[in-house]
Amino acid sequence: MLGAAAVNSGSAGSSPNVESLNKAGSPLVWLFMALDPLELIVIGVVLVVIFLWGPQKIPEIARAIGRARKEFEQASKELSGTFASTETLLTEGQTTKSGDELLIETARKLGISATGKTREQISDEIVKKSSN
Repeated sequence: MLGAAAVNSGSAGSSPNVESLNKAGSPLVWLFMALDPLELIVIGVVLVVIFLWGPQKIPEIARAIGRARKEFEQASKELSGTFASTETLLTEGQTTKSGDELLIETARKLGISATGKTREQISDEIVKKSSN
């Protein structure tokens, strides 16, 4: 009898719970409003994967994503290591030389005079000298 009185206490014969849901919207609407768009996208992607490939493929896809992430992290570590070593060389006063500077230095080491000559002439003389 107490239950019937509680149900009849709402306006127009409906229970207070149903009326509050009608005013606020369905629980599904509240669920979508509580989630960020990124979370909704992730949920959507998971559902698409399940519908397209079935639940058996989820571990394989997760493994592939994990491997790709590991490779990316290794490549970024190598790249940051390369930048660090280049920065160390520059701070120690060792600068990288341009192609022309290396060409002139190589010509001097081989005893070739580089004054008044073009780059092609110096290169040709270096090739001739090294082939002898």
